[in-house]
Amino acid sequence: MKYTKIEKEGYTLHLIQTNQFKTISVRANFRTPIKEDLITKRELLAGILSVSSKSYPKRRDFVMRKEELYQLGYGSSSYTSGSMLVFMADLKFIHEKYTEESMNKESLAFFLDTLLHPNIENEAFHADVFSLEKRNYLEFLEGKNDNPNHYASWKFDTLRGRGTPLSFDRSGDADILIALDEKELYKIYNEMIAKDLLDIFVIGDITKEEIEPLFDSYFEGRISSKKEVNHFLPYPKGEPISLKEESSFTQSKLKMGYYIEDMTPFERSYVLRVYNFLLGGSSDSLLFRVVREENSLCYDIHSTSAPLYDMLTIHAGIEAKDYEKTVSLIQESIQKMSEGDFTEEELEKVKLNYKTSYEEIVDSENSILGLYESYVYLHYELLEERMQAMSTVTRDMVVSLAKRVKLDVIYLLEGNGVNE
Repeated sequence: MKYTKIEKEGYTLHLIQTNQFKTISVRANFRTPIKEDLITKRELLAGILSVSSKSYPKRRDFVMRKEELYQLGYGSSSYTSGSMLVFMADLKFIHEKYTEESMNKESLAFFLDTLLHPNIENEAFHADVFSLEKRNYLEFLEGKNDNPNHYASWKFDTLRGRGTPLSFDRSGDADILIALDEKELYKIYNEMIAKDLLDIFVIGDITKEEIEPLFDSYFEGRISSKKEVNHFLPYPKGEPISLKEESSFTQSKLKMGYYIEDMTPFERSYVLRVYNFLLGGSSDSLLFRVVREENSLCYDIHSTSAPLYDMLTIHAGIEAKDYEKTVSLIQESIQKMSEGDFTEEELEKVKLNYKTSYEEIVDSENSILGLYESYVYLHYELLEERMQAMSTVTRDMVVSLAKRVKLDVIYLLEGNGVNE
């Protein structure tokens, strides 16, 4: 596998050459500093750019063209990454040596035409396509709070985010969507195409000479900033928060939020992962054993880490009457981790699990693309370096980090315990 970074005036090309796969995958990432309204607008944009284009304005024709290109896979999405909002367009197609000559170029042209020549009329997105995608998205947004997991996550993030991007609803906002029309969204699209940082990742058995001229022809005249951007966001510390909220849901949802003080890049990449896995990352974890198996206090419990924010979250589905005891046991488990209450065998098992997961990355084009995205955007190390670094994590490193884990927010969405 050979990686080449090619800096162009309007974009950066990242070529990952390998003959391991019969397919070629392409990912175009448009990045901009996150703004709350753009989350909703770009999510709708992603839906529209996934179903039609200027050349194939009707959904049926769009789908048929993908089938003609040997079941080409194409789609777009939008997601948050710390301080940045990323619009991602993905392409996957079979290499022409397994189909027919010129398929590489035709597949890439379909991808670029769809992305850069959308279905527009009168300086606005086509009304029929816009209306259908907007209606579908609005139905999702209006129904999302009927899901207790989503509602609890949104409310919890609002509390701990304290008005920073961490508090933004990453699924979007219905009020912003309702006010959005075809012309405004087309302006949003043009601003993205013209101004965003643009990275194009290509993986497969293909050369720079085969793809660079085609990309150059589509992005001719585009000028993109080459300024380094930092995806990491400092955790918005404040006075500790504790909130209980009644609901009509049956089960109660408990969330406890922590931040980790003064983490190094090595701790973010490796030690935090090990700590999280030991604490609540599997059915062998401390939280699962203590809270669920030994005390039968929850339906489920696990922890997740978010290195981009230096934070950790514990999630549990419980009965409201068990709230105090569950919180107490969770805090005891956090304390145990800071005292090194885990075995060397458990530590080595976690490190082996990560080594195995790292080794499996090379089996998937999508995983390899993710590997290089984190290398470029977050300055994480590549595969061999990751495996070597993970092997050096020690008990003392985990305990040191554990002593800097600080409780910030406790939120309970209190269910009524009644099964309808």
